[in-house]
Amino acid sequence: MRAALLVDSSNLFYCIGKRWPERRLDYDKWVEAIKAEVEIVASFAYGAQINDQAKGFITCLRHLDFIVRYISVDGSEEKDAIKQQLKQHNWNVQIAIDALNVLGNVDIVILGSTDKNLAPLISHIIDKGKKCYIYACGIPQMFKELGVKAIEIKDDLLIEIKPDENGEESE
Repeated sequence: MRAALLVDSSNLFYCIGKRWPERRLDYDKWVEAIKAEVEIVASFAYGAQINDQAKGFITCLRHLDFIVRYISVDGSEEKDAIKQQLKQHNWNVQIAIDALNVLGNVDIVILGSTDKNLAPLISHIIDKGKKCYIYACGIPQMFKELGVKAIEIKDDLLIEIKPDENGEESE
């Protein structure tokens, strides 16, 4: 079956970090697990970064054939201003546009997000006779009630993060 994968990487980072504070999603393993079930014909990743913090991660996503949509926030501003800018940017409209653009070419839309604001998109996907999978961490009950296939990320798809000598995260 042909699938589109649309991932809100900021949402996954937050939800996984909430459950497993010292772990992060291993996107290589995660994508391979998905490919074992379906043929991914389109994949999109959305997120935000301060300055170029996610540059290496974005490169990894591109190597995994993701179309990457990221915003960058100026890290020289006050911490509260940075948080506000990151909070204000929401990818749900772009996720919906991309999902609708590929809907005619796929059997399944896989969303890597637990954002409840995606419920109307999920309903539309299902109403169009397509399958919708949510492959994330902490999937809301309301998504399950909509008729999605809910797949919780398990710890075997995670990598441990250890702070380096500068307090920065490293694998």
